[in-house]
Amino acid sequence: MSEKTNPGRRRALKTMGLGGGALALATLGGRRPWRMPQAQAASNAIVVGTWGGDYGNAILSTVGKMAQKQAGIDVKTLVGGVSSRLTKVLVDARGKQSSMDLLALDDASMYECGSRGALANVDDRAVPRLKHAFPQFVLKGSVPHIYSAMVIVYNRDKVSKPPKSVKDLWAKEYAGKVGFADANFAFVVQMIANAFGGKPSAFKAAQDALLTLKKSGITTFSSTDATANAFRGGDMLATLVWKARAFMWNKAGLNLGVSVPSEGAFPVVFDIGMERYSPNVENAHRVLNDFLLPENQLAFANLMGYLPTVDDAKVPADLHAKIGFTDAEREHFVKPDYAYIEKHNIDISNWWSQNISG
Repeated sequence: MSEKTNPGRRRALKTMGLGGGALALATLGGRRPWRMPQAQAASNAIVVGTWGGDYGNAILSTVGKMAQKQAGIDVKTLVGGVSSRLTKVLVDARGKQSSMDLLALDDASMYECGSRGALANVDDRAVPRLKHAFPQFVLKGSVPHIYSAMVIVYNRDKVSKPPKSVKDLWAKEYAGKVGFADANFAFVVQMIANAFGGKPSAFKAAQDALLTLKKSGITTFSSTDATANAFRGGDMLATLVWKARAFMWNKAGLNLGVSVPSEGAFPVVFDIGMERYSPNVENAHRVLNDFLLPENQLAFANLMGYLPTVDDAKVPADLHAKIGFTDAEREHFVKPDYAYIEKHNIDISNWWSQNISG
């Protein structure tokens, strides 16, 4: 399927200056601007739907740079939030088109895409690096890129006794000083459900606990990055967020501690999937394989604090101490209930928006 017959992809490429007539260069000396033929843009441009900021930049500086240098593949990022990306891929599948070739999502969202038939099958012959991926992280239609786990992150300058349980954040000394990023609501709710109800699907227990906490004051943030600003301003003592984020924020000058809660940390894998109707299957497979190379995996560990998902990317001991987990902590990870999340995500989202956010 070409861009000419694929309006969704054409719009996406146009957003990045590659579609609807392709790149128009500035007119010089009265000449008409040069235009790249559509077919050329289609064959060499791999569109990756992703988050912006550090993650999107890291894709371009690692996988993007490698793909361009070794295969002449021009990796472009289409930046947006999870909900917009999820909507795009599901709509694309129904319309038998693609606005992206590849897309980055958390594992729960990627599971939903796969279960609803929106992803292409990943050919392990075209992605030989897939055999090195930890099997527990592999989902249909995608490759596991990086992972971390949700933990308690707290302000070491103001918390003298580190919290050991999620329930500790309900103690009087934290009143009005706990906050959460709206973007992580599904994971936060499940972690609280597990602490107060004994399993991630104990939604009623999470509701009751959050409403109790709200009485003493909860701050919510539009983005995960905004959480760091609250720590920096001294307005927050603790949150539930990925351990990798604490690593990044400490590198930026904050003094944050990390506690793996007694109830267990909640793992998250960020996956890269292929749209079912991507027109660039061969190049998309090539880029998927690049995501799994040890050098690119370790680059993300150094840049962002996320752990490799392959068995031959060895994180140095000093870095692992900051971003990793012990064998006992990994064995105690809370196992996500993907089917429950898919079925109830809208209800949880609506409840969070109406009762907690803002």
